[in-house]
Amino acid sequence: MNSPLARYAHLGHEPDPDGARKRAAKAYHDTGFIALNPDWITSWEDRAYVQMVADKVHGKRGNK
Repeated sequence: MNSPLARYAHLGHEPDPDGARKRAAKAYHDTGFIALNPDWITSWEDRAYVQMVADKVHGKRGNK
């Protein structure tokens, strides 16, 4: 007997960090949408700056 979820099996795959970064870059170039993973930023100063801006825009993490 087939599972009713079988049709979604092709969607289950491991995350692709390189693909995520490429999609983030494409979104930025196409629309101006900014999506950054702090792990992509190698300079601690730049990472701290980006996190500070994100906190300012979205509120600090952990606060609900």
